[in-house]
Amino acid sequence: MLERISGVSAVKLQLELNRSAIAEVVEMQHGNPTKVLWKQRVLDIAMASPSIFGYELGSKVLIQNVEHEIVVVQLIVNQGRDHPVLYKDNNTWVLSSEKDFDLKVGNSLLRITNQGQVLLQGEDITTNAEGLNRILGNRIELN
Repeated sequence: MLERISGVSAVKLQLELNRSAIAEVVEMQHGNPTKVLWKQRVLDIAMASPSIFGYELGSKVLIQNVEHEIVVVQLIVNQGRDHPVLYKDNNTWVLSSEKDFDLKVGNSLLRITNQGQVLLQGEDITTNAEGLNRILGNRIELN
């Protein structure tokens, strides 16, 4: 039987949960975890740190008791799944993926494949250059 913990009862967890622990997301609202399962207890979440990978039901998360509130501090990314990785290389932010990557906004699409192909698709596409606007390729087709 699962024990439901919230509010004042969370204070009792301070002695038990005095450092980080791993829990499983069991309820979400608006893309954020609202309840997690930890040691057969369902805990209410006060807040969760943002994650570029996105929380899902069943996700493993790192939780902490912060001032008597349970907080999700990090999503634990399963190394077996292919997730893009965001990191900083000198002064450049890099989003890296082993597989194809799509960036979609409405009806627009930027697709980058692991084979080196780049597709830019949209109703209107504009390039604007202060200087030279160069198109390079072995073969260039216009219309």
